[in-house]
Amino acid sequence: MNKLTETSIPQNYSTGLYNDKSYDLSAESTSMVADIIFTATSQCLGNYKTKEHPVAFIYKRNNDDFIAGAVIKYMPNEDDATKPGSWSYVWTWEKDDIPTNATLIDISSMDCYEYFRGVARSKYSVAFKDQAAIYEITRYLLETIKKWLDDNATDTEEIGVQLEGVFVATAAVENGVVYKSLVPEGEIKKLIKDDSAIEV
Repeated sequence: MNKLTETSIPQNYSTGLYNDKSYDLSAESTSMVADIIFTATSQCLGNYKTKEHPVAFIYKRNNDDFIAGAVIKYMPNEDDATKPGSWSYVWTWEKDDIPTNATLIDISSMDCYEYFRGVARSKYSVAFKDQAAIYEITRYLLETIKKWLDDNATDTEEIGVQLEGVFVATAAVENGVVYKSLVPEGEIKKLIKDDSAIEV
């Protein structure tokens, strides 16, 4: 498993973000942005989750092409309806993994962007210029990670990248198709927890 800081992702992110979007962030800022993404997304979903239907936080390009998403869904206790169920919390690179009955939210929804501003301010003393900056800076990193997985995946072994305590992303080629995963780690998984158990 490759550490995020030891891959080409930070430099690719910094260079691409500046060349394509004119945002000047150092490669060393990559881990901070990743932490903000997973922490803020989890906090937002934790606030908007409901037992009635799934809720999905979506990251997409300006042309609406899907980049990644996170889904929170309540799973009733099938063995004993009188007992609490559990929350399933998953991230995905695939649009088809988003439940058709899910409520879709993103950084522009309601006050969702405030979670990103809050995490950046409280954990890193960083202030985003505006909602558009948060959108571009966060989605561009996920897009960079996704491209790295696609470019480096092989049919001989699974490759992966990790930011310890935040996420693990992996990829492998099977029958000519790249299969990718994205899993939150550590305290991130606990941010949407309530009295019911959570499954990730």
